[in-house]
Amino acid sequence: MLPQTDYVLDPNCMHTGNIIPHFQHTTGSHRAEMILASKYVKGYQIDEDRACKLGEVEPTPVERLKSVVAASRMIDRDDYMVAAVGYRVDDPEKTHKFIFVLDLGDEYDELVKRELDVVGKDSLLRAAEFILSGPFVYVYVN
Repeated sequence: MLPQTDYVLDPNCMHTGNIIPHFQHTTGSHRAEMILASKYVKGYQIDEDRACKLGEVEPTPVERLKSVVAASRMIDRDDYMVAAVGYRVDDPEKTHKFIFVLDLGDEYDELVKRELDVVGKDSLLRAAEFILSGPFVYVYVN
């Protein structure tokens, strides 16, 4: 079993239209090394617009950030490998998304075909009903 990864929210992460928290690595971890060595990640993204709609609030930058923080608190840490930032391959604007990663690799087509193991990942599946979208394959943004 790999050691747990701890992250802290970087307050200097405001992007116009996309509020994605940058995470700074605070402890040694093989998980962080694995993600840095992979070109693609597969998992569920936080859907800020969907979360704001559910909360009946306007999708302002502050409300979008609140949805990211709320989702990260709602999902059990054991239900995903690592949190990452990436963009969908088919997105010409390369819009950064906050992703709960369940798989990773360097071959896009292979990763698309591979089934995710979501058995026992109840908090992730519950969140997917309300505020997550996916699973999708993303280009990992370092």
